Amino acid sequence: MPKAARFALIVAALVALACNRDPDRERLRRTTRPAYDEKTGRLQRLTYDANKDGYVDTWVHMDGPRIVRTEVDRDQNG
Repeated sequence: MPKAARFALIVAALVALACNRDPDRERLRRTTRPAYDEKTGRLQRLTYDANKDGYVDTWVHMDGPRIVRTEVDRDQNG
């Protein structure tokens, strides 16, 4: 394979990889966070971006696998 064709193939592969980023997956990765009790290691809270604006607006308070309560900030006023 000629050098120019190989270079073009590599560039095309890199462009395809760069375009393959899933914005929802990135948003979920940034905003969905677990918090654990330091002593017991049990799950205490999960955060989530429900309205997909990139900011945490939902907090799920947990007792291990059991949901205790959920708080949602729908108007983003804190």
